[in-house]
Amino acid sequence: LGSANRDLEQLTLEDTTDSTTGRLADQVFVFMARAVFKPSLAVPIAHYPSLNLSGEKIFSAAWEVVEALELFQIPVVSLVSDGAKPNRRFYNLCQLDASAEVPYKTANPFRQDSDLFFFCDAPHLLKTTRNCFSNSFAHSKS
Repeated sequence: LGSANRDLEQLTLEDTTDSTTGRLADQVFVFMARAVFKPSLAVPIAHYPSLNLSGEKIFSAAWEVVEALELFQIPVVSLVSDGAKPNRRFYNLCQLDASAEVPYKTANPFRQDSDLFFFCDAPHLLKTTRNCFSNSFAHSKS
C-alpha cells in the first residue's frame, strides 16, 4: 500500500484547498467496502476531501483502492455510487465497449477473468426522481 498511499495523499493534498482563494474542500469522497453475504459489515476504506471532484480523479483513486483490496485477497465485484455527473464520467472512462449506450461493467485487471459491475444506489435515484417531480412546477404560475 506504500505507493498507493503516497499517490492518494498527493491527490488529497492537491485537491483540498484552492491556493488562489484559500477555500477549503466542500465535499468528501468515500470508498466503502461491504460484504456481500453480511450486509451489516461495512467499512470505510479511504476518504478524500475535495473541492472539484471529477471522473478522472475518481478513476485514479478507485483503481488504487480496488488494487489494494485485491492484493489483500478481498475480491471486488461491484462499485456502487449515486448518479452524480463525476460518477457517470468515471463509469464512461471504464467502459470497454464504446458502442454500449450505458456502461454497466468493466474488466477487473487485478483478478483474471473477472468483471466489476457498476450500480447506482437506489435510494439516491428515488430521491433524485422525487426532487425532479417536486421542482418541475417550481417556476410555473399555476
